[in-house]
Amino acid sequence: MPELRQDIISGRWSIVATERAKRPEIFSQARFQKKSSGQACPFCETHESLTPPEVDAFRSRNTKKDSPGWQVRVVPNKFPALSMGSQLNSKFKYYQSRAATGYHEVIIHSPDHQKSLATLPLDWVVKVLKMYKRRYQQLAKPPIKSIVIIVNHGQMAGASLEHSHSQIFAMPIVPEIVNQELNQFNHYQQFKKGCPVCLTIKQETSFKDRLIAENKNFLAFCPFASRSPFELLIVPKTHQPQFEKLSELELTNFAQILKQVLETLYKKLKNPPYNYWLHTAPVCYQVNERSNYHWHLEIVPKLAIPAGFELGSGININIVEPTEAAKYLRQSV
Repeated sequence: MPELRQDIISGRWSIVATERAKRPEIFSQARFQKKSSGQACPFCETHESLTPPEVDAFRSRNTKKDSPGWQVRVVPNKFPALSMGSQLNSKFKYYQSRAATGYHEVIIHSPDHQKSLATLPLDWVVKVLKMYKRRYQQLAKPPIKSIVIIVNHGQMAGASLEHSHSQIFAMPIVPEIVNQELNQFNHYQQFKKGCPVCLTIKQETSFKDRLIAENKNFLAFCPFASRSPFELLIVPKTHQPQFEKLSELELTNFAQILKQVLETLYKKLKNPPYNYWLHTAPVCYQVNERSNYHWHLEIVPKLAIPAGFELGSGININIVEPTEAAKYLRQSV
């Protein structure tokens, strides 16, 4: 069963999920499963029986669960990093561990094997984000303390299936990186009397050289201290702690700028592998305690491999100046 373990030196948490090693491709150089003749993709329409039972979907009327007719489909991860109902008695004297209780789901973006969020129509990307919101609201209850939604696009970004999909992790802890962000927000609130994201929005809209895209509700830009080439950040212009509170109009505008940015990467960088993750205020925080948080989505193209210095120091070396990266992405194709 999956197990959460805390490092005694750094305090960071890891999940030990040996069940995931049952995937036959996990130790192979060719991890990425491309659809080939005679090979069934479990995320394609008519292959619903190859996944665990469906937990949610946007479907055409009069179509049945676990059958064709869906637009966006949600299933439990076949090899979950988190699972409900498991119990674990710690067998370690000095180390802290606990059952990795939670949910690990896959959100299949569309039945079309060839389409990604960059190439799907805008109204379809809206459906995907609506499903993000719906699943978040469904999973955000005890013992869940935080939820992170991610996309691994491409083999070098860790995707083991080519078919476009997101993953949602609902956890009984708050990840260290989110805690670090919360501490930074609290520090700014205390000493700078403001939100660091709101101050960043003011700076970037004034400076403009790092901007990629903008609409009524959202801003996309290359961060001043980008960790890697062409790193991007999408933020709501108004101060919002919780992604799951987005209105219909805001959700549509979020879909518009997300698609625009991913389409730009697709065209300018020739469909690069990338990771993205959505950070919103932890489930376990009361509204008045988290009011200084500002939710955001980070996109990191996988164009450089972290080496010893990055891993040993936690300091990234970025070989592309963010202003130049933004300038290149703004150029017409």
